[in-house]
Amino acid sequence: MRQFLKFTLASFLGSLTAMIIAGLFAFIILLGMISLLSVEEEVTVNSNSILEIKLNYEIPERAEFKAVPDFINMIPKISRKPGLDDLIKSIKAAGNDERIKGIYLNLNGAVIGSYSNVEALIRALQDFKQSGKPILAYGSTISQKAFYLSSIADKLFIAPEGIIEWKGLSVELTFFKKAFDKLGIEAQIFKAGKYKSAVEPFELTSMSKESKAQLKSLIDNTYENMLINISGAKGVAKDDLKKYADNMELINPQTAYEAKLVDSLIYPAEFSELLKSKFGSKFSKIGISKYSKTVNESYSKNRIAVIYADGTILQGEGNDNGIITDEALSAEIRKATNNDKIKAIVLRVNSPGGDALASDLIWNEIEEAKKKKPVIASFGSVAASGGYYIACAADTIVSEPTCVTGSIGVFGFIPNIEKFMDEKLGITFDRVKTSPHADMFTIAKPFSSEERKIIQKQIDRVYDTFLSRVAAGRGKSIEEVHKLAQGRIYTGIEAKEIGLVDELGGLDKAIEIAAAKAGLDNYSTVKYPVLKKPFEELLKIFSEKVKSHFVDNELGINKKYYNQIKNLAQLNGVQTLLPVSIEID
Repeated sequence: MRQFLKFTLASFLGSLTAMIIAGLFAFIILLGMISLLSVEEEVTVNSNSILEIKLNYEIPERAEFKAVPDFINMIPKISRKPGLDDLIKSIKAAGNDERIKGIYLNLNGAVIGSYSNVEALIRALQDFKQSGKPILAYGSTISQKAFYLSSIADKLFIAPEGIIEWKGLSVELTFFKKAFDKLGIEAQIFKAGKYKSAVEPFELTSMSKESKAQLKSLIDNTYENMLINISGAKGVAKDDLKKYADNMELINPQTAYEAKLVDSLIYPAEFSELLKSKFGSKFSKIGISKYSKTVNESYSKNRIAVIYADGTILQGEGNDNGIITDEALSAEIRKATNNDKIKAIVLRVNSPGGDALASDLIWNEIEEAKKKKPVIASFGSVAASGGYYIACAADTIVSEPTCVTGSIGVFGFIPNIEKFMDEKLGITFDRVKTSPHADMFTIAKPFSSEERKIIQKQIDRVYDTFLSRVAAGRGKSIEEVHKLAQGRIYTGIEAKEIGLVDELGGLDKAIEIAAAKAGLDNYSTVKYPVLKKPFEELLKIFSEKVKSHFVDNELGINKKYYNQIKNLAQLNGVQTLLPVSIEID
């Protein structure tokens, strides 16, 4: 009887606990639904408003709903982060909106993302200035990207003891070779292209000379473009800008003021008074996140489809932020191809590449789409390796000037963990087989010399196919493409010079070219894939954010190393992928 009571009580407590957890989760979801009401609230724009642009987040290609768990208040915070498309559309609308009297660039905490994002926003703001309305910028600590963005402003103000982070560009890569050696893990690597450096972090302890050369060229080209643009906007010589960066002189705001790079040194309260004197004491500020909700798309029976290819390319189905699958993206391309109302397609690429087979399957869908209507590729921050592969068949390729592109090369990576399992964990393996290579792809033994030849032959075959796809799309011979390829990366500017892209510009320019090729004067755009509704995102995001919350807390700034290892574990088969985590700082 005692045992019966014990098990009955345990069962009851287990069921009660499950009910409490389920109820708590349902309560949190309910609170999340309530909080979504504020996301979708009606927005009113006052007649004397200034548009505040605060970019304290990494700008995604498209709008995102962020759900961050708050374990103190138990209410998930839901917010809509405008995408690059929202920002540009809103800035354009503000130029024609009589209620908007000017733009305030709030530079504090600006993250922005890539330099391509900065340049896309600068172009949009340059168009806004044609309205005759002012752009004012203010910050206390101004990052390098924020300083670049502020060059378009009519006036830039900074706090008297503020800082401008003007220092030049760098790229830092992380290498795991010594860690693998200590653990007893052998990195078995195969590649085609001497510049294909994606696997170098696992076979070397520092950059190869080829990798260092291409990365140096990448940042030099990006830096030169930035210097030209800032010099032209501020009327300060390029050589002087270089000197200020070399000596970190603008960290002192007084130097920036004397160099005419800053218009005044004032505190936030003084800047608020300046806004009142400029726009009147009863002016209103409206954030761009709210304002973007008031901007409606035009409608026309003639449409141009903008299809977003944003993330790493993998085989399979499903569509999610940061991941492109061949089945999902191909389905979106077919949907646009077979829709008679859609007269042209723009493929917006923001991808470092990924699985070679998945890339080829997507490439084939673009080939089929081209038979029915114009297809234009638009390159954002990165369109490299597989990201370039899927777009090389397009009728025209338009690239952001500082987009990271090219990387036409192939690699394969299969670790051998036999020594690690034996010496570190005391685990051994044994096997039987029917054929000499039946166990070829186990990670618990090294490849034989014959198996290495088999894999390298496959790598070379995929590389040859990649070259042929680019040659056909770009109107070049395979030999010409091979000289440009071998895994080498380029900026959009360099890629145009060598014929890998046709035009420099953003998504707007690609859409204009698509309209011209389709013979359209009046048209509207539709975007694929269709974004999920806020509540659908909440159900998915909440569980993801719980995990992300703990990872962020535990790893902090070391999270990037975790992500590199995690991404490595996702690799399957032959890869057309950009070198690991190129971040221009």
